[in-house]
Amino acid sequence: MYPGSYDNPTKPARPVGRGMAWIPQVYLENHLLSFETSASPIIIYIYRGDELIYTQMIAMGTTSVELPDSLKGDYTLYMFYGDIAYYGGINLY
Repeated sequence: MYPGSYDNPTKPARPVGRGMAWIPQVYLENHLLSFETSASPIIIYIYRGDELIYTQMIAMGTTSVELPDSLKGDYTLYMFYGDIAYYGGINLY
């Protein structure tokens, strides 16, 4: 086995098995953002281009948050579950 290789040391010449990454299910209806509960707090950031528009820390066990009515238009939503970040585009009207 070479340093930096992905060989499984218990079964030579076989790569280490990898599971699929968990992807949270997120829903947006008007300004209500709903998502799966988390074992850790969730931090959301809303950007328009390079500008941070809104941020909020969501308590553990919470499954939805109401975004301010003043947010209108296209944004990029970042959600941090612990040290893992997910992002996607949202449109608020």
